[in-house]
Amino acid sequence: MSIFSLPHQSLNPVLWTPEETLRPEAKEYFINLLQKIYPLAKVDALVMIGSSVGHQYSPTSDIDINMQAIKGESYDAWHKVFKNFASQHNYYPDTAHPVNFFFQEYAGNGDWSNSLGAYDIFQGVWLKRPIPFNKIGDPTTKYEREIAYGHMLLDMIASEVESIRRSVASGTQPETDRRVRELARIFHQVDANRKLSYRYHTGTPALHENNILYKMIEDSEYAELFHELVEKYSGEMF
Repeated sequence: MSIFSLPHQSLNPVLWTPEETLRPEAKEYFINLLQKIYPLAKVDALVMIGSSVGHQYSPTSDIDINMQAIKGESYDAWHKVFKNFASQHNYYPDTAHPVNFFFQEYAGNGDWSNSLGAYDIFQGVWLKRPIPFNKIGDPTTKYEREIAYGHMLLDMIASEVESIRRSVASGTQPETDRRVRELARIFHQVDANRKLSYRYHTGTPALHENNILYKMIEDSEYAELFHELVEKYSGEMF
């Protein structure tokens, strides 16, 4: 999980030159990959975000790219296309870095002040510089309280999953349904809190407790179940 990775002195050399510009072959690969699902003529901006524009990356860090469309292009029309494409696990050549594109409707000049970093792939310029290496420190010390709470949350999830297994084994369907719904409620709250942090939190939401808890679940054995239940019960009131 990149947010807890020890910082590197330089950006990922697979993607970046020593001068901290995106390598030409990386730009070419991203554009060619995007064109498999979306016409380049309808792209307004292509911005790399997330851990791959910072000093805290791992051999398996995602390469997240925000794609802003031109005016008139609909999120509803394209979201599933992008989501299905991401599920194919398109890895950057000769690495274990998945490349993920995120569709965004036209919104003019983006505000990247709350991001960890942002790099305009077309223009080859930084929209927001990453946190400097010497300002990061040891994440396990910096986020000690959040990590402790995250482990408690994971223990709660493990207990709930075990209860579901027991109720399934005993054939008590009402109890199983109740337990599954309770687990869905926990997952829904984590997901909703993270979204609220990104919508309203000042500073850097990626470093907020709500995102750290979300990332700990994503990095656990419950990641697939988490996303499955969040999607299944989306729109429900708990």
